[in-house]
Amino acid sequence: MIKEGLFYDLPSKDYYSIQVTEAVSFSSVSAFASEPSPRHYFQKTLSSQAPERPFSPALYLGSLFHSLCELGESAFFQKHVIIPSEVRKGCGEYLRLLAENQGKKPVRQQDFHPVHAMYKSLSKTKNFQ
Repeated sequence: MIKEGLFYDLPSKDYYSIQVTEAVSFSSVSAFASEPSPRHYFQKTLSSQAPERPFSPALYLGSLFHSLCELGESAFFQKHVIIPSEVRKGCGEYLRLLAENQGKKPVRQQDFHPVHAMYKSLSKTKNFQ
């Protein structure tokens, strides 16, 4: 059980370990407000029959950005390998990069570039830690 309150700097591992019945996120409040009734919300999100939420490109980039901000550049690169744009998934070069970086998550350069630019911009702000 988590404490009551608003959390602004909750690490992602703690955030994602919170059970949906223990707390609400902004996303869940927004989803609840857009449904015609509480029952509709429950059926779409909390019931065992609820469809799994697709992992959209926006969600993927947001997750990358969150990881980069939480870990910092050095730790991020210890857990991820950047795949150059010209390297196609499944080709020899791609497989070589994966073999040389076992255990690291592959990230396409075209996905990393905007995420890194946002990180660099954010890191220049006075409240960035």
